[in-house]
Amino acid sequence: GLVVFTSSSPSPPPATGGSVVTSVEDVYVMKIDGTKVQNVTKFGNNTPLPGPFSAFNALYLSNATISADGGTIVFEGTPQTITGTGGTVTITAIQAAQIWLVQTDGSGLRALTTVSDPSTGPSVSGDGSLVTFVRNGQVFIVRSDGTGLKALTNFQMSTAQNPVLSEDGSTVV
Repeated sequence: GLVVFTSSSPSPPPATGGSVVTSVEDVYVMKIDGTKVQNVTKFGNNTPLPGPFSAFNALYLSNATISADGGTIVFEGTPQTITGTGGTVTITAIQAAQIWLVQTDGSGLRALTTVSDPSTGPSVSGDGSLVTFVRNGQVFIVRSDGTGLKALTNFQMSTAQNPVLSEDGSTVV
């Protein structure tokens, strides 16, 4: 089995001296015994994010989860632009977390949501084909290719949090 997590690691000081600066966060996977840690994403290399977020080069990450088959990772990511010169780092971010998907080999990074309202609490089906999340207190479901977005709830007096999608994708709790 695999474990997925997000982490940032310190960057060494510049060759000309200066301070150690914490780098941007990335998504990692490792074996359940803690071996074979692999960096899945490579943010912070000044490469623009894909799709409608191409003005940004990094994500503030949280709530990463992996499909039971170990092939698909979904996570919350708030787009950011990180620039740095002379030991000074500037971070500019939008205020809405989006749901992102990437394959465990690092391919296929894409935003599944692209709206101004925060999308949070992702869960993924066992085969990675379906993703649930919360937006505006409602549970939504979308196919991992970004199609078929649908609200599953219409709560009036309460809000949903942290939906969990069953392994076969048939039930959300």
